[in-house]
Amino acid sequence: MSTEEQIDRTVGPSGTGCQECDATGSWWVHLRRCAACGYVGCCDSSLNRHATAHFRSSGHRYIQSFEPGETWWWDYEASTEVHGPPLAPPTTHPEEQSVPGPAERLPADWEQQLAVARGEGGADSPDLLPRHPPPHKGHARTRPAPPRHVDSIHPHPRVAS
Repeated sequence: MSTEEQIDRTVGPSGTGCQECDATGSWWVHLRRCAACGYVGCCDSSLNRHATAHFRSSGHRYIQSFEPGETWWWDYEASTEVHGPPLAPPTTHPEEQSVPGPAERLPADWEQQLAVARGEGGADSPDLLPRHPPPHKGHARTRPAPPRHVDSIHPHPRVAS
């Protein structure tokens, strides 16, 4: 798919929460928005990792954070952060929406569940995860190069000033 097919600046988000988690009654840590179709899915720090599953099933390679205060993009094919154009509003879930959330579905042992799902602990290690998981893919990142810039016409490297 060309970059033009991968980014649709006119399509809005599919909702204010992870489409699949909402359908199944599950919960998420952070939300990501597909730049091609507006699908909102949960991040890789979440139990279900629906945003990545959407990339694998659709081939839509670019996502943008759907969290208030975050504007970063991710390119799944290149496994790198990129800069992208503004997408149709709203660009985040509502500010009052809980993170993780939704609050009414968040289990009291959510951190423990995430640790067990990642193979990091059992019942005797409830505090293995930080209280506020990093925004990208659930782990710390290094930044060897500045993010690439992508737009609806020509992707090109971002030039550092």
